[in-house]
Amino acid sequence: MLNYFLIDWDGCLFSSISLWVKAYKNIFKEYGIAVTTKNIPKKVMGDKKAPLNLGIPLKEEEEFYKKLFVEYKRLLKEVPYSDIFAPYSYEVIKKLKEQGKGVCIVTSSWRSAVEPILNKHPLKEYIDFIIGWEDVTNLKPHPEPVLKALKKYEATPKEAIIVGDSSKDIIAGKKAGIKTALYFPKEHKEYYSLEDLKSLEPDYVIDSFKDLLKFL
Repeated sequence: MLNYFLIDWDGCLFSSISLWVKAYKNIFKEYGIAVTTKNIPKKVMGDKKAPLNLGIPLKEEEEFYKKLFVEYKRLLKEVPYSDIFAPYSYEVIKKLKEQGKGVCIVTSSWRSAVEPILNKHPLKEYIDFIIGWEDVTNLKPHPEPVLKALKKYEATPKEAIIVGDSSKDIIAGKKAGIKTALYFPKEHKEYYSLEDLKSLEPDYVIDSFKDLLKFL
């Protein structure tokens, strides 16, 4: 039986891929570096060393991330928070918690970027904790964030599932020995190849948070 649901933030619970893509493209452009829309979620987001690998000087890495965060927050102000939480996420997570399930966020984003948004939404009441960028040495696809969540719950791998939209989520879950659910709503076709993601053999493929209710 699945008792613990580890949910990714960007592109999953919070439909923010388009915002991060714009933010990354805008800041990389300041440095004269061109990146494609599909390469950002696939090769840049969630990789602490991606800016260096793409040509950002080491001495400017910290400044790059400061600019990125400021740009993301600027873009975020243009969109009502309520419009970019995944459809049915509130109703489903509320139901999971009412059934005694554990629900947490496991993200490669800064926890400091997630908390101010989550704190303004009713979902906050139903999220047990957040494992973010600041909490681990290795981001997904390394299993460290997943294993840290399991440790906080004092849970075994067979009790847990990770729900995420990217290859990093699926790989991290598999390395940690837990079930994996690929979240792939139709709008993700712009950023990901469904066939490529399916080749990683996630245990489940869902296109709506409502599909999580089948695990009750």
